[in-house]
This record gives sequence, structure tokens and C-alpha cells, in this order.
Amino acid sequence: MSIISGIKNIDFVLWYHWVRAPLLQEVRKLWPYGALAHNTLRKKVLALAPEPPESALDGLHAENYRVFSHEGFRLWEIAKSSLGDAVRHPNPDWETHQAEIRSFFLKAVRYLQAFQQFFAGRKTQAIVVEQGYQIDMRAAVEAARRIGLQTIAAEHSFIKDLFFLDDTCGGICNRHSLSRNSWDRIRARALSDAERQRVAAFMRSYATMIGQKDSDDTQELRRRITGGRDKSIVLLLGQVRTDASLIMDSPVYPDQVDFIRDVAEAMRPYGASHQLVVRLHPKESWGTTHNKVPFDNPTLRELEKFEVLSEPHVTLFHSLEVNTYSLMDLCDCAVTLNSQSGLEVLARHKPVLTAANAYYAGKGFTLEATSRRVLGILLQQLVSKYKLTEEQKHDIDLFLYHLIFEYLFPADLQGCRARLRELFRV
Repeated sequence: MSIISGIKNIDFVLWYHWVRAPLLQEVRKLWPYGALAHNTLRKKVLALAPEPPESALDGLHAENYRVFSHEGFRLWEIAKSSLGDAVRHPNPDWETHQAEIRSFFLKAVRYLQAFQQFFAGRKTQAIVVEQGYQIDMRAAVEAARRIGLQTIAAEHSFIKDLFFLDDTCGGICNRHSLSRNSWDRIRARALSDAERQRVAAFMRSYATMIGQKDSDDTQELRRRITGGRDKSIVLLLGQVRTDASLIMDSPVYPDQVDFIRDVAEAMRPYGASHQLVVRLHPKESWGTTHNKVPFDNPTLRELEKFEVLSEPHVTLFHSLEVNTYSLMDLCDCAVTLNSQSGLEVLARHKPVLTAANAYYAGKGFTLEATSRRVLGILLQQLVSKYKLTEEQKHDIDLFLYHLIFEYLFPADLQGCRARLRELFRV
């Protein structure tokens, strides 16, 4: 029985070493007899459920694989993030990946059955997962929801020492209270000059999560990009091609390769006055998939097939060729699918166009392409000297203030005990 009433057992599902915040230790201080981390939970859980027979997928075919269900669970939604990561393509299709789809659906069935048995046997009241969209954690979340357990997800933010901890959706990416309802609660607040200065000072000095080369001299970088010509710079911020945030939350452009190609083609008429700078995610050069397979610049390799990316109005950077934040300082505006880096550009009070479900979009200070046709129209608006209004700048600062100082959790969790009690509903 826990010392504090309300929660007895809190299971930390698949708690990996990269979550550096001492969350488990802090929770154990509040509920010393109930918080358990399961570093080997895959083996423990899978022992509760045998491998399902192929008959579990009877009726699965090309026309229904994205809505196919087993005992009320849509298997595509549970498996697709890990599936995309495994096949190294953000939008697996039946014709090309039928065997892999069937294999991951069977994994999802087994995880769902096993987690339901595990939670029922432990009398768990809440679970904490990392990010929440890999197949094991997604199955844990959905199995927990089915029996009424609270689901909490943790994930890094773009700020090195701050992280997400949220119980809205059982996952992070772009699905949390900051995205879903926080703006409605804080919109009427007016920031003081001191609060706005606090945001600006923080954003000038914070450390990021993504490894970068040293900062570039912006004037030299401008000459390198424009060849000395007087051109505005539109910065396209890429993401890891199989990032869960794209697989889960990019309905218009499931594959960012198509997005980059469309932007490059749409920018062609403005090439005399605007240079499109495509900055691919540096992690694609040095990172690995969840299965420890090197990314090996997958977006770059695919883009090399398209001539438009080598036209004079496009400059492409990849790997550690350039500092992304120097490009943010240099650019006049930016486009992205739903990368958190778009918010970093907004912090500089520069316009940003999104084309997927970004958690900072839909607040009134971004342009948002909801279809491929709309993308071209909004790009034209963006390059036609589009400027943010004073209201939009205030709202960006308000959103950032809430994000940094009120919503995200510090890595050391100092001073957060009351917030943790509220989060865990005690």
C-alpha cells in the first residue's frame, strides 16, 4: 500500500537509459512501495502470451490493412511507427511490405494480449512509457486504457534540460496537452515586458538536444548560399525520415521526400529573388534506428534522384556541413512538416509554414498547408514579404513562456513535487 493514497502501483514500461531525468527516483519518494521500473519487461510480458497463430490475421488484405482490427484494436495504429522504422520507409504499403506488415501485426497482437494479462495480475493503477509510439509501448498504452489505467508518456524536447511528461494521449510526438488544449487556457494572458525578455534571453542561451557543428559566420554563410546576390532565404527544416512524429502526424506528406520535392518545385518561380535552403536533419548522418541500424542519410539518398534539388534556386545541406542555428539566424522565413525546429524559428519572430500536425501550429501564428495544392498558395504568400503581426509575436512569446517555464519538466525535477502529484492524480 502506498504512503500517499490514490495510486498503489506505477509501472515504468521499457524504461531506457536515455531518459536522464530522475523520474523513477522522484516517483518512488512519493509512492515508495509502488513504482517499479521494468528494464526487462519485454521478456516478462511476452512470457505471458504465446505467439499468436496466423489465423489471428484472417481477413487481412490489401484493401483493409490500415483499418484491420483484432479484438477491437486497430493493429496498423499500434504497429506503424515501429514498422516504418524497421523497413526504413515512413509509409509502408501492402504491395511492397506485406510480409513485414503481417509480422508486425502478429507482434502487436501478442503484446496486446500479454500486457492485458500483466496489468490485470499486478493491479497496476498507472503506467509511464517513453514517447509512446513504438509497438511495445503503444500496445502497453492501449492495453492499459482498455482496463481504465492512467497512461503517462515522457520524451525529450528540443531543449536539452527540459522534457515532456504528459497524460493526455499516452504518447508525445505532437499529441499532448500543449498541443490539444493548453492554448485555450492561456490565450487571454498578457505577458509583461519582463516575461517576454525572459523568454528571449532563454532562447538565446539554451542548449539543444541535436549535435551540431560549431556556429557559422552568417555573412560568410550568406555569400556561400546566394553567391553574393541579394536574395531572401527560405529555410526548409527536414526531419529524420522515419521519425515517429512524421509517421504518426503527417497525413498530407507521409514521406518528407515528397514534401521537399514539392517545395523545391513550387519555389522555382521565385528563384531570382529567393533561395531555398534545404537543411536535412543532421541526425540522419550519425544516428540509428531503434534496431541500431545506422540511418546513413536516407533522405539525401532519395533526393539525389530528383534534378530539382540541384537547380540554382536550391541549396542543400546535410550531415554536419553547417550549423542549423546559424541558418535560422540567417533565414527570412522557414517551412517544415512538424519539426520542433519550426518553433525555434518562430522564437526569432520569423514566419513559419507547416505542412503536418505540429504541436505549435493552429495557434494563429503559423501558416498551415492542409493539402498539396494549398502548399503552393501559402509558399507564394510566404515569399511575398509576409510579416508577423505584433499580436502574433506576443502569442509566440506567450506560447514559449508557457512551454519553457510552466509546462515542460526540468531534467533534475527540482521543485516539481506538486506538479508530479497533480500529474499522477493524487
